[in-house]
Amino acid sequence: MDEKGPRTGRLVLKKLSKALLLFIGIGVVLPLLIGAVIGVSSAEILAMVTSTLLLQAAAPPVGMAMGLSPAVILVIMGCFAVGMVMAIFEICDGLSASSEKVRNWIDKVSKISDKHPVIKKYGAISCCFIAWIPGIGLYGTPVIAWVFKWKRLPSLIFTVSGFLIAAFFVLFFASKINEILLFASYTGIIIFAITGMLALGFSIPKKVLPGPLTDKKLVILVLVINFIVLPLVAYLLATTLSLPPGISVGLILMAAAAGVPFLPRIVQVGGDNYSIAGVIALFLTVLSVVYIPFILYALVPAGNLNLPVIILVLLLLLVVPLAAGLMVRSKKEHAAVKFGPWLSKISYAAIIVSFGAVFWVYFDELQQMIGTKGLFAAIILLLLAFGIGWLFGGSPGMKKVLAFGTAQRNLAIAGVIAVLGFTDHSILVMVMVTGVIGMIMLIFFGKQIRKSEAPKAPE
Repeated sequence: MDEKGPRTGRLVLKKLSKALLLFIGIGVVLPLLIGAVIGVSSAEILAMVTSTLLLQAAAPPVGMAMGLSPAVILVIMGCFAVGMVMAIFEICDGLSASSEKVRNWIDKVSKISDKHPVIKKYGAISCCFIAWIPGIGLYGTPVIAWVFKWKRLPSLIFTVSGFLIAAFFVLFFASKINEILLFASYTGIIIFAITGMLALGFSIPKKVLPGPLTDKKLVILVLVINFIVLPLVAYLLATTLSLPPGISVGLILMAAAAGVPFLPRIVQVGGDNYSIAGVIALFLTVLSVVYIPFILYALVPAGNLNLPVIILVLLLLLVVPLAAGLMVRSKKEHAAVKFGPWLSKISYAAIIVSFGAVFWVYFDELQQMIGTKGLFAAIILLLLAFGIGWLFGGSPGMKKVLAFGTAQRNLAIAGVIAVLGFTDHSILVMVMVTGVIGMIMLIFFGKQIRKSEAPKAPE
């Protein structure tokens, strides 16, 4: 008994030492030698090995960030996988040698698997797929193969193959990440437009129409500010600051896109002013769909603009959902009130995804694409829009409606046109940047106004 203990200890130590040598030799030293031959630095190799140790098949983006070629990344990860799987087999052998309970358990599993010859014969093939399972991956698959006593060499080959296939897919999608994110951005804008228009239609009761539109003075004021003054301001800013063509179009596009879908929520007023905000948003949205194609026709060279497609898209993605929302509200008011907030939440989520995707793709190019002048032009445009709306609003409630409604441009309309009407991505970036600045600015203004309107505690 005394002799058996030391022998077992030496066997376990031998197995653990062999496992360590296999991992270091195949998983670390071999990639370093390959790197020395092909001219990749030791620091990059070790960084890739460490990333694979931590991230497993999700490690390729780290290698891409270091500038390694896909072939080098897969070779390093392949060497690591072979060394790791062989090391795990040796560790399992050592564990079995040191524990009688483990040996008894393995024998029970083996007897059960013997009843199913197919598992015994072809089980190693499943390692190719088990290696894909989150939580098991490269580290758990050889343990499963060892427990079921599958042949070691086939288990090694299929485990490493499955691991490399998973790494290849990660590598492929990482190399296409910009295209995927842009697709997500475009999809987000379209979802934002459709759900935003539905939500706007759901929010307006039939009884409030035409409401404020009977006030001719208000209607003329809203039209002049949104469709004459602001586009003219944007045009003067673009020409005075000598903005690039794409940035200029994006700025003017946002200036001409009126009728924000969430104006009632942004204004955060109650009673009649809430209804007024909704009706004005509806009125401006419909007019923007009619008005913007003429602005684009005047500003953009004919060869760079597919006007019929833009008009069709605006009708399908904006006017049709808006009309559907109004119809549902007039006939199924309870359903509109119930589902309207959910549509708003979907719209918010969609535009956040779109913002994030655009800024991720063009983050390194933002300064070059927009420039200080572009940011300055967007801020000046929005500040002037807010100031003009506040100045001509009249009553306190209307001041908020016109100020917030004028400063917050219709991102749904501008975004859809930027995505589907142009190939110049700088237009979309400028639209998004202006939209983000507008939201941040109006959130700040809204908080300040609410603070000033809050009743003061008696001294």
